[in-house]
Parts: sequence; C-alpha cells; structure tokens
Amino acid sequence: MLQSNQVLTYAPRLILLALIAYTFFQWQGLPAQIPTHFNLQGKPDDFGPKGTIFLLPAIGLFLLVMFSIAISQVNRNSKVEEKNKTSADQQRIMMHILSALVMLLFFYITYGTVQVAQGLKTGLSSIFLFGFVALILLTVGFFSWRGNLTT
Repeated sequence: MLQSNQVLTYAPRLILLALIAYTFFQWQGLPAQIPTHFNLQGKPDDFGPKGTIFLLPAIGLFLLVMFSIAISQVNRNSKVEEKNKTSADQQRIMMHILSALVMLLFFYITYGTVQVAQGLKTGLSSIFLFGFVALILLTVGFFSWRGNLTT
C-alpha cells in the first residue's frame, strides 16, 4: 500500500507522463496553427505552429527536475541539522504539492489548447485558471504560516 509521502512523490511524475502521452496522442489531430497564448478572459490571442504544443510538457519536465533538486537539497540539509527535521518535512511536502499543482495546471492548459485548436472550445476558463493560481498561492501561504508556528 502506498503511503501519503509516496503518493506525493509520484503524483507529479505521473501527471507529467500523462501530459506527455496526451500531447503525443493529440499531435496528429492538430491543425498547422494552434493557440500559443490566451488573454485574461481565456480567449486565444496569439497563434503559432503546432509544434509549440510540446512547450508546456518540456517546461514541465524542466520544472520537475528543478523541484527534485530542491527537494534533494532539503533532504541533504535536514540530515545535517536534526532539529530542523519537522521544518524540512513541511518543505518537502509543500514542494511535492506545488509540483503536482503546476503539472495539473500545465495539463489543463495543454488540454484546453488542443480543444480550442480543434474547434471544440472557444477558450480556457479564466475562473479555473485564476482559481488554480490562487490554490498555488494558498498552498505557499499555508505552509509559510505553518512553518512560522513550528519555529
């Protein structure tokens, strides 16, 4: 049975793999030009070649590597000072949650881009996007507040 820390560790990776697989499966059905940018209302306002659909999966991979390096740095630092173990655990949890949220956001944007490119939707949900950004900020705020309580 998977423990919660294992779920947090593997969730961002699985989401990124799903994003990459989805992008490859949708490639053939995309028109030559796809939306590459959306305005605050969620409507596409810039277009580019369909190869740009791989940009978010590539950025996602880069960010996942960066999150992994940051988490390993927290692991290394927490072994040096045992008194900071609780704080280090909270930092790891926060980074895992943030990486999963970012991967979910990238998946949503890629899914929405495909839907708009194929004419199935007219844009992204701006409420959903703002809600997602708010959720990311609330996560950081919560763990910052919680970190102040433990120190």
